[in-house]
Amino acid sequence: MCVNDSKWTIWATRTFSSLPVKGEFYVVRQVFPNIYMPSGPPGIALEEIRGKRGFYSTYYGTKVFMERHFKLARFKEVVPYFEIESALLNENDISISNTKKHKK
Repeated sequence: MCVNDSKWTIWATRTFSSLPVKGEFYVVRQVFPNIYMPSGPPGIALEEIRGKRGFYSTYYGTKVFMERHFKLARFKEVVPYFEIESALLNENDISISNTKKHKK
């Protein structure tokens, strides 16, 4: 879910097919390592929005060909409803094998 849709640069409006909107849900298509800082947070590409592809310089000075993507900090992970429902159903499917049968 997008939690920050403020302060987009002109570069961002020219680089992506559209921009994420705060409060809207998106599917992560790919996770990219941070090419500018080795210990920095990764970036994410979204299924619903495409970024331009190009060559970019890494912190090592090498060039990599990749899609422009968004900072992870603009999003919050949300567990889809069907995964929660599935987990609850599996928990309720536990059978009890040590039950005593009552004689009539």
